[in-house]
Amino acid sequence: MGTIVATYAFQISIAIALWLLVVNARREGHRWLWTLVWGIVFGYAIEYINVHDAEPLYSYPDCAGGGLCPGHTICLTSVALWVPIGWGEVLYLSTWTAQRLRIKPWAKPIAAAFLAVSFDLTLDPVAHATYLWRWKYVKVNFFEVPFDNFLAWFLVVFIYALCARWLLHKVTPKGGSLRSPGLDFVMAGLAALVAFVGFEVVKVASQMLPSYRTDDGTMAGLLFILVAVLASAFTWFHTLRSRRDRAVNWATLVIPAYFHALALVLVVATGAWKNHPEMVIAIPFNLMVGFVIHAWASLELLFRSPGRSAELEPMYSFPHAGSPDAEHEEGSGDTEGQEPPRGGPFPGPGGANGSDVPRKQGYR
Repeated sequence: MGTIVATYAFQISIAIALWLLVVNARREGHRWLWTLVWGIVFGYAIEYINVHDAEPLYSYPDCAGGGLCPGHTICLTSVALWVPIGWGEVLYLSTWTAQRLRIKPWAKPIAAAFLAVSFDLTLDPVAHATYLWRWKYVKVNFFEVPFDNFLAWFLVVFIYALCARWLLHKVTPKGGSLRSPGLDFVMAGLAALVAFVGFEVVKVASQMLPSYRTDDGTMAGLLFILVAVLASAFTWFHTLRSRRDRAVNWATLVIPAYFHALALVLVVATGAWKNHPEMVIAIPFNLMVGFVIHAWASLELLFRSPGRSAELEPMYSFPHAGSPDAEHEEGSGDTEGQEPPRGGPFPGPGGANGSDVPRKQGYR
């Protein structure tokens, strides 16, 4: 019964989150819509290959019977369809939040990868515990999930975020002109392809190393701890130095917090916590870490004292390509060359930055 509840809870929640992010992406610009779309395509490709390996590391029990809906899960070629959609959502949420931090462009992919992993540190153990999918047993693990999984998440999000920023910057016209929507589509797709190839190359290479292939999870665990500590310190160092007066984007703030909360509720309600009591501590910790970083750019608006007026800078600035400040502004390389965010009721009164931002004609 607990598995059925968890199955429907995640599928419905993922569908609602998809709708919210599509609405959000339409306001933020084509670059973000294509990030969501290509993230889904990219996620499905990885899931398909992993599930159909000669020795798969995990499987979806509810999709074992074949067909579109053999149980309570909508499946596509033995892959739970909500999972690759979740890939796209995590990619969107992590890269969007990272680009708002006032840090060097080369540092933002690290922050994005760290955010994605902090999300998966909650989702994967809960999904395994509630039998949404089941991992092959590895002796050294994180709540029965192998550390290789978290290393893979870090790798693919880092590669995608790095490539997307670099490619979009390269095709942005000089003089502050707008990019073509088609270029955003192609560049996001190319970044996803590079991330996919990078993932497969590392996967194959690791299997060719005898020491890694026969490892009981210790090597992957130690490597993950090293990566996690360095990425965490790096991300927090730069986050704490970022400005905190940016307008609130409620979609990117609420959705991650909701899924952490949902995971905690399901772990308690299904009794899965009894096998790993530490989960009721780890999940709130991940929620807190993720919420602070996702909300950091807007903390002064979210928690300002009553009666205090906050002078909010617009969510995005649009420096001309090649200008001295272009590489130091939030959104440089991501939002440069895009239309300003469209005004609308979703993020707040009047749009993303609290005012009606005129759209440039001819972009869509």
